[in-house]
Amino acid sequence: MAFQVAEASGFIRQYLGGLQSEDLEIRRMAADNSRHLLQLLEKTTGGSGILGHVTELFFTRLQEEQSQDVVSRLAGGLAYLADLRLRTGELSSALELLRRAEALEAAPSPALREKGERLAEALGRIGNDRIFNKLSTLL
Repeated sequence: MAFQVAEASGFIRQYLGGLQSEDLEIRRMAADNSRHLLQLLEKTTGGSGILGHVTELFFTRLQEEQSQDVVSRLAGGLAYLADLRLRTGELSSALELLRRAEALEAAPSPALREKGERLAEALGRIGNDRIFNKLSTLL
């Protein structure tokens, strides 16, 4: 079992490494298909351990990415991760993503502000009333 988890982690890292490619098409495909990978991780026992690393990778790439198309796809991936965190009761992790989006929106750089706005817009579509009531008590 440990070998399978290590092998799967290596495969995920290799696949998501496409987000750092110089080739725009490879970055676009990796960002676009990452949602399928996240869905697999959600259903895999032990897959939740890597979600924090994936979140950090997506957030870093979102800040560095020049293609607005890839930025939108990364924002969607981060929204999926936040929604997953909400559904599994990890409210503090979802709240942290919301706060990071707000910080990007307040960045001095216009490019980072726009990326923060895209992320905040994507995050605005997650959850439901019951979850938001719980989340608002944490604020």
